[in-house]
Amino acid sequence: MCKKTVLTSCVLCFCAAVVLSACARINNPSSDYDDGSDYDDTQEQSNVDTEQSDCDDGSDYDDTQEQPNVGTENEVDDDNGGKDAGEEVNVKLQQYNGIVAILTEDTVLSSPYAVTINTDGADVMQTITSDITLSKNDIVVVIEEKDGVCRIRIAVTDLPGPRGYLDKTVLSYDTTLFTNGNQCILHEAVAYDNDGNAVEIIVDSSAHVVQRRDGKVLVSPMGYGREFWVDEADLSYDFHTEVMDIA
Repeated sequence: MCKKTVLTSCVLCFCAAVVLSACARINNPSSDYDDGSDYDDTQEQSNVDTEQSDCDDGSDYDDTQEQPNVGTENEVDDDNGGKDAGEEVNVKLQQYNGIVAILTEDTVLSSPYAVTINTDGADVMQTITSDITLSKNDIVVVIEEKDGVCRIRIAVTDLPGPRGYLDKTVLSYDTTLFTNGNQCILHEAVAYDNDGNAVEIIVDSSAHVVQRRDGKVLVSPMGYGREFWVDEADLSYDFHTEVMDIA
C-alpha cells in the first residue's frame, strides 16, 4: 500500500513538472537556442526595405540603369561639319565656257547645289540645304549670266564643288583685282617653309591664299595637307573655265 502511494505521488509530481515547463514555454515562445544564445525572430525576415540596396561594388542601386534608352535609338548628330545634302534629281548636262570673276563683297550663295554621279552612274543634281557663305575677294567661275543673275561655280573647293546663283552686282571681271584673290593657281612654284628653306615644287595645283607679306604669299594648295610660302609672282588666276553643268 505504501509503495503504491509513493509511486502515485511520483507520477503526479512528474506531470506537474511537465505542465509547468509547457506553461513557461507558452509564456516565453522565444526561448534560448540550443547553443544558449537568445532567439531573434527578426533574423528570418527578408530585408524587404533594402531589397534594392547597395550594389556589389558598394554603389547605390539605380533602378533606371536597366531601362532601355527609349527615344534615343536612332539619334544622329546633325552637326557633320560639311554641306548638308538634300534632294537628288537626274539631270542632263552640257558644257559651258565660263568666265573668271571676283567677289566685291561678302555674300551668301543662293539655291546651292552640286553636280555629281549617283550609284547608277547617272548625272544628278544634289541640292545643298546648308548656307554657303562667300567672302570678298573669293574667286568664282561664272557659268552663265541671265537677267542680272549669275550661275557660278566656286573656283577652289573639294569635289563635288558647290554651285549656285549670285546677283551680278557682287561680282567683277576686272583682272587687276585678282591679285587680291583668296584663291589662285600654282602652275610651277618653289615652296618654302617658315625658315625660308625650299622644300617642295608645286605643279598645277589650285590653292587658297592665307596671307600676303613682302612679295611672299602663304598658300594652302589642294591635296598637300599643309601650308607653304611661295613667291607672289608665281600666282596665276587662269582657272579652268570649261564647266559641265545643267542644260
